[in-house]
Amino acid sequence: MVRRLPVVQESTSEDAIAAARPRWQWTALAAVLALLLFLPLAAIATPLGVRIAARLVGVSPAEVADGRSTVASHDVALLALAVAVPPLLAFAGACLGAGAIVGRFGGRSGAREASIAAAVAAATLASFSFFARGAGSVTVSLGAFAVLLVTGPPSAALGALWAQKKRPAASLR
Repeated sequence: MVRRLPVVQESTSEDAIAAARPRWQWTALAAVLALLLFLPLAAIATPLGVRIAARLVGVSPAEVADGRSTVASHDVALLALAVAVPPLLAFAGACLGAGAIVGRFGGRSGAREASIAAAVAAATLASFSFFARGAGSVTVSLGAFAVLLVTGPPSAALGALWAQKKRPAASLR
């Protein structure tokens, strides 16, 4: 008597398993990913912003970094803008990358989930700012949250929409 073993079905691919994840998991993953991408980018962008600001205003980078530079009143806004723009662009780039991951591998998840993730990342960074500076910096933290909220979610949505075009045709269900 010949015994036949049942044919083992081929397991589903890793892409199919990833696409089957609930949308909230992709949102959480993208929020963490945006924060993790932002950390090294901010480590590069922050000193770059200080150097750019020092050159624009004509003071040393150490004076800008310490906050003890004395500049003319019309240069204060330029100084603040030059210091803030590179980290803001780093956050936008991190959200773009996180949104691209969601858009490419997220199954039914897309721009909405990526935008929510970027908003969560912005709230997390603003809360870090609040706890690092103390209770007296509520307005600074809320201002940082507002600026990050204007920058992050649109960047994440753009990354997700761009990456959705790169999905294989079989995963566009």
